[in-house]
Amino acid sequence: MKKRYFISAIILASLAVFAYFIMPKPEKFGHEGKGEDEEEFEHARGPAKKRDTSFKPSEWFTLSRAYPYDNIPFESYKLAATKAENMRRNSTALLTGTWILSGPTNVGGRVTSLAMDPTNSDIVYAGAALGGVFKTTDGGTTWLPISDGIPSLSVGDIAIDPNDPNKLYLGTGEANSSGDSYEGTGIYRTTDAGANWEFLGLPNSRHIGRIVIDH
Repeated sequence: MKKRYFISAIILASLAVFAYFIMPKPEKFGHEGKGEDEEEFEHARGPAKKRDTSFKPSEWFTLSRAYPYDNIPFESYKLAATKAENMRRNSTALLTGTWILSGPTNVGGRVTSLAMDPTNSDIVYAGAALGGVFKTTDGGTTWLPISDGIPSLSVGDIAIDPNDPNKLYLGTGEANSSGDSYEGTGIYRTTDAGANWEFLGLPNSRHIGRIVIDH
C-alpha cells in the first residue's frame, strides 16, 4: 500500500515538472505581467534610471482629457468644435452680454503667428495657441478677437496676401510639439480683413504650421 502511494507521488511530481517546462513563462508576455506592446514601449524609453520624466506633465494633460482612450478621437474633437460654434452663434447671451476680466492674470499664452498689414503698420494680426486670431488697428494698444466663429481656435499660422491686405489665410492647429497643442480643422480665408471667414479645405491636416502664398 505504501509502495503504491510512493509510486503515485513520483508520477505526480513528474507531471508537475513536465508541466512546468511546457507551460508558457510569464516572461514571454513581458516582465511582471506586462503586455508585449507595453514591454516594447518600456524598452524604447530605456532603463528606468535613465528615463526622461520631463514629459510626464504633458502625458498627464493629454491622458486626463482622452480617458478612457490613449488619444483624443479626432472626429469627436471636430464634432465638439462644431457644436461649440453653433452654440456661440445661437446664444444671445454670448453676443449681447458684457464681459469683464476675472483672472487669472499670471497665466501667459503662446502667440504662434504674427502678420502685419503691408500697407499699414498699425494693423497687426496675432494668432494664439488656443485663443484664435486677434487684430489691432492702433499699433497694439487694443486687440479684438476676429475668428471666434471658426470651429477651431488653435492657430498654426496666418498669412496676408501681399497684393491684397484684406485677404488673409488662417491655418488651424498649433504645430508646436507639446501636451496642450490642440488639433485644427483645416484652412480658412477672409477677404474682408477678418470680418468673415470661409472654409477652404484640409479638414484632416490637424496641424498647419506654415502658409506660403504663391503669385
